[in-house]
Formats: sequence, C-alpha cells, structure tokens
Amino acid sequence: MDENNDNSLSSSIPSIASILSDPSAWLHASENKTIPSPPHATTIAQVFQDDVLCGRGGETNHHQGNIQYRNLVKAFQPLYIISKRRDKPRIAQCIVYSVRMRGGRFLKRTD
Repeated sequence: MDENNDNSLSSSIPSIASILSDPSAWLHASENKTIPSPPHATTIAQVFQDDVLCGRGGETNHHQGNIQYRNLVKAFQPLYIISKRRDKPRIAQCIVYSVRMRGGRFLKRTD
C-alpha cells in the first residue's frame, strides 16, 4: 500500500480514544459499513502494534493491539449487556470493524 494512501485512510478513521469516549455513537456511525475481509491465511513476517494476538500470557497481554482491543470490549460492554440478543452480533462486528479499519489483524500463532 502506498504511504500516502495509508495516511489518508488513518485520517478518516477516528482514534481509539474517540471511539472509547462514545461507543454508542461509533456503533451507529459504523452501522452500514462493511467489515474488511481478513487476508487469506499466510505466514506473517511482522506483527504490528494494531494487531490483536490470540493466545494467553504476557506476550499477548502486554501487546498494544490487545490492550486497545480489551479497552474497546470494555467500552462496549455496558451497551452489549442492555442490548437485545439480535443486536449483540452487531456490537461484536463493530469491535472487529474498529480493529480492522485501523489496520489491525487478528493473529494466531502456529508453531
């Protein structure tokens, strides 16, 4: 991806702080957005700070992307709890959308 395109993309995406400050507004703003498809399974050479690492332990707990992901989940939790069952998948999709729109990927280690 061209560096200029990357900058224009990130300027149109709200910061994690603004999403955390009003998750309900972000849920409504992202309602008709399509979640970007993850790339096909390939070997990842580099893990970026917005990536979410699946797993347990210190490496995943302290990774910046996981910290942001946990903060997103925590911010949406009150809305999720009061939502009807049919609306809960939309909240989960909004969290995934928030991670992917910032360039984050959900990664699983394969040894």
